[in-house]
Parts: sequence; C-alpha cells; structure tokens
Amino acid sequence: KKFNWKQSKEYCDNLELADQKDWQLPSVDDFKTIIYKPETFPAYPTIDQRFFRYTVPSFYWSSTAYQGSANGAWQAYFYNGETLTESKPKTIYVMATPRKDPEQRRGKSVETIRQTPPRWRRHSPTLVERRET
Repeated sequence: KKFNWKQSKEYCDNLELADQKDWQLPSVDDFKTIIYKPETFPAYPTIDQRFFRYTVPSFYWSSTAYQGSANGAWQAYFYNGETLTESKPKTIYVMATPRKDPEQRRGKSVETIRQTPPRWRRHSPTLVERRET
C-alpha cells in the first residue's frame, strides 16, 4: 500500500518493528546519502539492491516539506536518483529509518542512546520499506 505524505509520517512515527519504536520518515538529505547516480542511463535502481532489496525504482516520500509550497514535500526517485517535490496528497511509497536525534527517540533514556552506535549509514540494512501488495 502507498501513503500520502501525512500518512507516511504517521506510519513511521507509530511503527513498532524489531523491538524498536524509534522510526521516522527519512529526510531528503538522508536519501541523498544512499542514492547513487549511475554513469549510464537508464541504470536503475539507483539504490544498492544488496541492502535495499525491496526498494522498487519508484518514488518515496521524505519528511522534508517543500519551502516553496505549503502543499509540497520532497521525495526520492529511485529510478534515476533524483530528489524532487510532489503534492502532499499524492500516494507513493514509504521507507522508515531509525531516528537519529536522541531527543526524538521514544521510551529511551539519553544515556542508553549515547551507548547505542548510530544505525543510519550509507547502505544500512536496518531500513524498513512499505511496499504495495
């Protein structure tokens, strides 16, 4: 199933998976760290399928609102590696990532978080994707 932008954020905020409750919709800058642009086109998908095997060469919402329009938000397009804007009511794929900001992690103390190694890295296998069924 695909979600609109608001539903995508709510889905990630409420996701409980692998004993974790600290998921978020990634920012457009997060997506830019995992997108690679091939030298030849088309050479899709523009994401490493060894680590993101369920990512289809399509559009995925980011948490980043578009400053030029109250009704727009940024998305990643894993067909050609572009990041572009879309109208928030449109339904597209969603990918959840672990929260990076300790203040945003629900149910965990700051000390516990400081002892936990960061999990968002290029080619991180901890990402979760919601696919249309």
